[in-house]
Amino acid sequence: RSGRQLHSGSSDGTQGGPASDPPTDRSDSDRPGSDDGFFPADYRLKDDLRDYERRKIISAVRANNGNVNKSASCLGVSQQLLVYKIKKLGINKDLI
Repeated sequence: RSGRQLHSGSSDGTQGGPASDPPTDRSDSDRPGSDDGFFPADYRLKDDLRDYERRKIISAVRANNGNVNKSASCLGVSQQLLVYKIKKLGINKDLI
């Protein structure tokens, strides 16, 4: 045979076990977003990503003097997708 093969056992022939398996039952204090001093308990990555995307779109539209086609090109997306995102994110193009 040639090529690599995936197998469930380790290189020593054992099947793995608690030390090699990912944790499945974590307490709330281990959960990302818990109030551990770094992230507040109500932290959601999707909110940060939405805000980042919104800022990038606004910046691109401003840099291109409101031209959505040029802005889409700069962002590497289609004009159709950019128009969709502008609407979805509630960006008022007239105020940019």
